[in-house]
Amino acid sequence: MGQGYFPLNRVSVTCATAVGNFTVQYSGEATAPAPQIGAMISSQADKTLAAGVPANAGFTAQTIRAPFGNSGGSIYFLYSAAGPAGSTISVACSTLAIATVTPVASFPLTTASTPQFFTIPLLPCDFVTFSYTSGGASAVTFTASYVFNAITVTGGDPCQGSTAVKKSVAINIGTATTTQLVALLTGHAIFVCGYNFTLAGAGSTALLEYGTGAACGTGTTALTGAMEGGAAGAPDAIDSGGGGYSVASTPASNALCMLTAGTVSARGILTFVQQ
Repeated sequence: MGQGYFPLNRVSVTCATAVGNFTVQYSGEATAPAPQIGAMISSQADKTLAAGVPANAGFTAQTIRAPFGNSGGSIYFLYSAAGPAGSTISVACSTLAIATVTPVASFPLTTASTPQFFTIPLLPCDFVTFSYTSGGASAVTFTASYVFNAITVTGGDPCQGSTAVKKSVAINIGTATTTQLVALLTGHAIFVCGYNFTLAGAGSTALLEYGTGAACGTGTTALTGAMEGGAAGAPDAIDSGGGGYSVASTPASNALCMLTAGTVSARGILTFVQQ
């Protein structure tokens, strides 16, 4: 059964002898599309990228068409045994007219022989290319699958999105310094969904900033003003407010840090979405 615009139905004919003629006829009927269920929707959404591929060398899977017109989904990755340290995977997109791939996301792999799971950001994407970069010598193999989200790109606030993976990080700072809260991921922006922490110490301040390099040291840019603690040294509550909406965001491929000053003690939590 062919479905969608311009479906291609392929017929394979095996001849009993090396000579002779054969005739193939095809007839079809146009009907309303059937519901996508069972194996039909699985074949659209679940794409095998690699099966039993050696982990000691780089690998790029055959480019596949994004079935729903976007990159949104998840990659499942599995080493057959402990894999080489320092390996990474990446995802890139291309179009009909521009075959050169554009990076979407990259992730470091652990050496564990248990399944690893990575969420791919939801971006308009026609063709997807998956690549594996080996960290070194290894005798094991790996298998990887890409499961696409059957949704469209509609925009909106990632902190409110039903497909966003919201995470949290502890704020536990006791000195005047710059502390990385969320590490950068290539191609990913960080959306701060909220924070709640206490700030104590005479003259203490704290602000959020982003950048690259060690502790956001390159391209450092402030996201907030300096939030001040109590003048008498008593803890003050610093709260971004309720609702779970994005209160700040970084450009793609940047880390999120907190800069503290004074005799400071900052303790609390920050929630975020990275996509």
